[in-house]
Amino acid sequence: MMAPRRGHDPVAAVYSRQPAGRWQIDRLVRDVELLGRRGLPREQYYREVAARLRRVIECDATCWHTLDPQTLLMTSTADHELIDEGVYTPQTAPGAGVLLVASEYFVTGVNTFAGLAFRRVPVGILSRAAGGHPERTTRYRDLLVPSGIPFELRAAFVTRGRCWGAVHIARREHNKDFTVQDASALAHVTGAIADGIRTSLRFDAARQATTTQRPDSSCSMRPTTSS
Repeated sequence: MMAPRRGHDPVAAVYSRQPAGRWQIDRLVRDVELLGRRGLPREQYYREVAARLRRVIECDATCWHTLDPQTLLMTSTADHELIDEGVYTPQTAPGAGVLLVASEYFVTGVNTFAGLAFRRVPVGILSRAAGGHPERTTRYRDLLVPSGIPFELRAAFVTRGRCWGAVHIARREHNKDFTVQDASALAHVTGAIADGIRTSLRFDAARQATTTQRPDSSCSMRPTTSS
């Protein structure tokens, strides 16, 4: 049995992934826009966004990434849902990350995050992008199928011409593939999520700077005495 990670409540995480009712697209857009203005810590922001997306798009797990807007290289990964859902363990997740990076940057791929970032609509379903033959893609063969999550919906989060992050949304093999309606719903909030990630990154940097600059409480200022 895996020990829960510090600051992570596995019970709350499970309940946050159980949608209480379906939302209309306009409510999703409005709620995601408001959420992004709160400047939440990044992983908390991801959890909150994922819970809202599930009100419209059914899925088994999500995996979030930040991207360097200049190079479009992945700079961080939040794979807690893939671990919580048993797709990976803390021990196997790093190996999956290596395969992901290889499929993104070292082979000709379909729906790579960098490729999606340049599209007018930065959203893609793997099976459709592969012409109904996802088995022809490296990511599908080497990563998704062995992991039991063959169905993939992706998005890059772009605002003002700069990409700040991306998401992989997964469904297990016993479920159905994603639909055009799912992709359309995600496309409605890519810009708002990009703004939210950008805001979270700035607030995270400010929080880190504040912590770093905080004086050591063990040191006291003593008045000097004159002789």
